[in-house]
Amino acid sequence: MGMPMPKMTIYVPDDLKSRMDAAEAQEPKPNWSALAQEAFGLECARADNRRKGAGKMNAMIERLRKSKERASNEEQVRGHAAGRAWAQGMAEFDELTRLKDAFAEETGLVDEFFPKHVVEIIVDDGGESWDDTNRWWRDHADELNASPAFAAAFLEGALEAFGEVEDQLN
Repeated sequence: MGMPMPKMTIYVPDDLKSRMDAAEAQEPKPNWSALAQEAFGLECARADNRRKGAGKMNAMIERLRKSKERASNEEQVRGHAAGRAWAQGMAEFDELTRLKDAFAEETGLVDEFFPKHVVEIIVDDGGESWDDTNRWWRDHADELNASPAFAAAFLEGALEAFGEVEDQLN
């Protein structure tokens, strides 16, 4: 015979206790102790995994942070290039003027700008739907789903290109 096991008390809701009592009336009778031991063992194993992996979490966080930053930087480079290309090859004077006027009081562009607002400023009708917005980004910036970071960099690139030629337009 094995060593005696310690006893413990657990509490269950009344409705669960009623269901357990009903299950006891059937054959084979459930071994509640074995079921509880299995559940407790599983949770202890999960806790061990969390404890063992805790040191790796900092490495994971750092790795994912760098990956996120790299992706954001790539998006910003693409957005900036697309904004310059749009300004140089497609934009109309009034579209660029509206963008410039919208940001005249800004000391610098925000890190992330809502893509729908950029399109609303450019097309100046205020009624762009999400489909229209996505279509505009696809048609004018070759971007299927512009992110806020892409939109901010697009604005920066377009306004930078416009600023380089604006004084020569008079």
